[in-house]
Amino acid sequence: MARRAKAVAGWIVFRTGLYRLFRRNEGVIVLFHRVNDAYPNDPLTYTSAEFESFVRFFGRYFVVVPLTVLLQQLETGEELRSRLAITFDDGYHGNATIAAPILERHNQRACFFVTTGWIGTAHQPWWDEEKQIETHWMTWDQVRALRKSGHDIGSHTQTHPDLGVVPPEIACAEIGGGMTRLDAELGARSGLFAYPFGGRICPSRISR
Repeated sequence: MARRAKAVAGWIVFRTGLYRLFRRNEGVIVLFHRVNDAYPNDPLTYTSAEFESFVRFFGRYFVVVPLTVLLQQLETGEELRSRLAITFDDGYHGNATIAAPILERHNQRACFFVTTGWIGTAHQPWWDEEKQIETHWMTWDQVRALRKSGHDIGSHTQTHPDLGVVPPEIACAEIGGGMTRLDAELGARSGLFAYPFGGRICPSRISR
């Protein structure tokens, strides 16, 4: 119900044009995890029809750009009004076989942040195991194919730890190791990274 209520509120805000009052010179980054018709009730998952509805919505109300383009525009101080970048975390198989073709049909591109140690494996993360969801990851060939098709690829660490909990040396190894593996598999430097279990950063903690 909460997801449906938010969707209805969002449609109202955009169809009435109210969004222009809230998003003046701001870019938007949207995050997905999995697109798969087999698990319609999983909060991390959208069906192919739901995802395509989002893609149509993005194309109607935003200028959809790759994440690298949005970051470059942010760095150079360009106008960000109506800019939107699409991202995916983890590296689920359906992102390559279901989500990417939908995006490409609508001439949109996304950034796929992959957990490098899980790509091409049968690893079962605890959140899928608890819900008895059968996990399938992309292969490295699929990751490279996404990049060849114009999508951005970034690292999401090696094994998806909570970087705010693990010791600093483990966090550094996870971040550095994930980036190194990704660059080796792609044959080029990515430079893109998304940390797992993200949340708001407290300025007082940064200053210490």
